[in-house]
Amino acid sequence: MKRFLFAFAFIALAASAQAQCSMCKATVTNNTGGLNMGAGINDGIVYLMLIPYIILMIFFRKRIVSGFRQLLALWK
Repeated sequence: MKRFLFAFAFIALAASAQAQCSMCKATVTNNTGGLNMGAGINDGIVYLMLIPYIILMIFFRKRIVSGFRQLLALWK
């Protein structure tokens, strides 16, 4: 349950990140849509950025967990 809450919080916080490149931001702010359109494009960029990482975490979760366990064992 803690893992689920951590993953949910991580995704929720990442969604509010500002992930526009300078070209995208300049194009959107010069558009007549203004800030509302810019916020929508920013959310779309973050969404597209997160999906591959989520898919990789699902496929390689056992390997990731074992790697973290080995790192923790080395630190002890």
